[in-house]
Amino acid sequence: MKSVFGALALVICMAGPALAADIPAYDIKETCREIAAAGGGSKMLELQCRKDEAASQKRLQKASVPADTMRTCDQISQTLGAGSYMILEQCIKDELDAAAQLQ
Repeated sequence: MKSVFGALALVICMAGPALAADIPAYDIKETCREIAAAGGGSKMLELQCRKDEAASQKRLQKASVPADTMRTCDQISQTLGAGSYMILEQCIKDELDAAAQLQ
């Protein structure tokens, strides 16, 4: 998880305001209901999911992400349903890591 924080800090420092993209609005409750339902309806799983999603959303609100990366990762994070900030955050980290390796 530390690498996610490091990658997001790097994004904040490197991306200019013209390239920054707002994070999409996902329904955390709906996302976590879907996840909990897939796990047999676990209330414990739903509660932890809500906490984790809110933490990812908060970190992303502080980040400046290139618009093209945000668009790509937004599409990916919604492939399984209502959208997930945890998936969005990991996707952004992975996209930025891959872009750095391709240079």
